[in-house]
Amino acid sequence: MSDVLEEFVPHSETRRGQQAASALTSRERQVLACLLTGASEKEVAAALAISPQTVHAHVKSLYRVHGVSSRSQLMANFLRDALRALRSCREMRQPAAACVCGR
Repeated sequence: MSDVLEEFVPHSETRRGQQAASALTSRERQVLACLLTGASEKEVAAALAISPQTVHAHVKSLYRVHGVSSRSQLMANFLRDALRALRSCREMRQPAAACVCGR
């Protein structure tokens, strides 16, 4: 999942997505990758060996940076941006290696 995150979050096509991608710390990217798998904050904390309170602080930061107020909105924004990136690759008919998705 983190490979997908690295491929799409930095290349998100919306202005907010671009601003959000550049504003994320590496830890916030890790937390976001875990959240996108459906993990709870406690599960994220265990996976990253940090406290649940720290995860919660990162989640609040992610919401603020992305301008959302729920996990479902965060995931919807990520998926929307990922689909736009895929469509952009197809429309430009780029070879797979040049495509954002790398496939």
